[in-house]
Amino acid sequence: GMIKAAEEAIGGATGGDGKIGESANNGVAADADSVKKIAKGMKGIVDAAGTAAGKKDGVLKDVQDAGDADAAAGKLFGTAAGGNDAGAADIKKAAEAVSSVSGEQILKAIVDAAGGGAKL
Repeated sequence: GMIKAAEEAIGGATGGDGKIGESANNGVAADADSVKKIAKGMKGIVDAAGTAAGKKDGVLKDVQDAGDADAAAGKLFGTAAGGNDAGAADIKKAAEAVSSVSGEQILKAIVDAAGGGAKL
């Protein structure tokens, strides 16, 4: 259940070697497959937690969508290899976007994207 899902998310984040945060090129863009594995693992964790809490499905169905807030926050993950970091204005917008949504809304966006095959 939850432990297996967490291991899957960690494997997606680290490439399976267990080394979190180690990178030869800090400006490298996120690997799409890794992002999908992390999202799928997080979905598994949310589903397992819901089952443990007595909710069979739709753990996050009553949580309102975050709306456009995730679009601004997503700019932080779209940097090209070798630099092209988000500008100060992008960082400010992303910080405002993240602070305007709840943790449940963030989880809902991740779980919905992982479950629906949406572009992450």
